[in-house]
Amino acid sequence: MSTKTQTTTTHYHIQKKRRAEFIDEWRKYRQTVIRKDDVTLEPTARGLRTGVYMGWDGDRPTRCLDALVHEVDPGTTTTIHRHSWDAISRGTRFTCLRGAGTATATTARSRAAS
Repeated sequence: MSTKTQTTTTHYHIQKKRRAEFIDEWRKYRQTVIRKDDVTLEPTARGLRTGVYMGWDGDRPTRCLDALVHEVDPGTTTTIHRHSWDAISRGTRFTCLRGAGTATATTARSRAAS
């Protein structure tokens, strides 16, 4: 005697439900504008203060992009900091908001407009 199992739910419907739940979860993290006051700067062992605009280390996780802010006191030299190849290939950027700064890895210099 053979038995036949029948279900009313297809693989398509299971995946469609999973995708909808995934999208609903990530919509909770969506924020169009992140302001300076939304980011808390914490002191680090490298001698600067760091805050997370978006990324896994903050309260607005992302899947493929991190945006951090680093605040360095005038006259401070930070410790060596390296990135893997993916950070460099994605075009790691720095912008100087006040004063002047140098990124040794790119030998780029930046001076903020007053």
